[in-house]
Amino acid sequence: GGEAAAWLDLEHSLAAMNNACCGHKPNSIEVHRSGGIQALMHLLAPAVPPKIREFAALAIVNACRKEDSYAAEPWLQACRLSLATMAIEPTATENARKFAAGALKLLEN
Repeated sequence: GGEAAAWLDLEHSLAAMNNACCGHKPNSIEVHRSGGIQALMHLLAPAVPPKIREFAALAIVNACRKEDSYAAEPWLQACRLSLATMAIEPTATENARKFAAGALKLLEN
């Protein structure tokens, strides 16, 4: 059906985005701009399918640049809270918890 297909499309898009990052090509994706992280943050919600939550957390890890500071961003607190919750959530996949913890570290600066 429609919703399942839409989730699958999104899963494939996130996977492709993360794969592009793995080569660390400069600017292979531009999600590191704060708007991208803010958009990804909504995919961490418990109602989102587990694989998508996992990919979204990894995408946030990939999006965070060590040299960027997010301290002034209005979405930072909400994003940290979502990641902190997911990092200890028993229903999240093991990878999702690992990626969430990693993203949390990167957003500390």
